[in-house]
Formats: sequence, structure tokens, C-alpha cells
Amino acid sequence: MQTSEDKKTILVINYQITGENAPKWDIFPSDLWLMLIGNFFSRFTNEVGLCCRIEALSTFHDISLEYRGERDKYSVYILTESLIKKLSSIPFNIWNASNEAFPSDYMMFWHNGQPKAEACFYESYIEFINLAFNEYQALVQIDPRIKKNLREDYPMRMS
Repeated sequence: MQTSEDKKTILVINYQITGENAPKWDIFPSDLWLMLIGNFFSRFTNEVGLCCRIEALSTFHDISLEYRGERDKYSVYILTESLIKKLSSIPFNIWNASNEAFPSDYMMFWHNGQPKAEACFYESYIEFINLAFNEYQALVQIDPRIKKNLREDYPMRMS
């Protein structure tokens, strides 16, 4: 559970803070999402949650899922190698509550019950929560787009 003291950093691509439509940003690139799953979430988190029960989805029938229960609005699963591999094959923009095959607007990652990141698919951002220095260093080394697009101070309230 997040508290008011949680330090949050949001990753948006080509963020625009001024102008008629501000704040706005580009669609989150799926190649970057897939790199984050394989090179960050797989290393620094051990649970993943979606706003749906993924064992009911045909896409996930070929892997073994370890269900942990419900946490806030999420169905939580152990982030196993097979689940990481499966998630690494699903583009960012395909997740959507109205998409029967991938019906979730959000995906949350935890490490030992502590929130680490929340992806909001329909708003095209990822919010990182309370990153340790080594986690931050690993994150920004994944791809040059990450460091230049991280925002620690942003003018909208996230869930």
C-alpha cells in the first residue's frame, strides 16, 4: 500500500508541461516496455498484479501461475520466469480493460509486498515508487530514453 511519504517518479515519453493540451506525452513505446520487463522488473520485483485474473485468459494457459490473492484492485501473482517470459511478449498498448484477451488498465509490481511500479496502460505511463539508488541506476542504464523522460515532479495526481 502506498503512503503519502512514498517517493514517486513517473516515466512518460516526450512529456510536455506547457501548451494548450499540457500535460501530455507520447504513447509508451512497446520496445521500452518489453526491455523494462526483462531487465528491470525481472530483477527488482517478485510479484505482479493486474486488474483481472490472468489464469482465466487463454494467452496464459500454457504457463504455471502462482496466485497470491487480492491486493487493493489487483489480482497478485508471483513473478516467475515463465510469467516474465509471457509478459515480455505482450506489447504495452495491447492491455486495455475493454480488450477481452488482455483486460487490464493497470499492472502493479511489488518486491516483498512493497510497491515498486505501476503501469497505467490507457494513460501511457509507468510510475516508479521508492526506488533504491541501485534500482534507479539499473533503470536508467536500460535505455537512454528512460533517464531523459523520468519526472519526479509532475502536475497530476496518480491513483
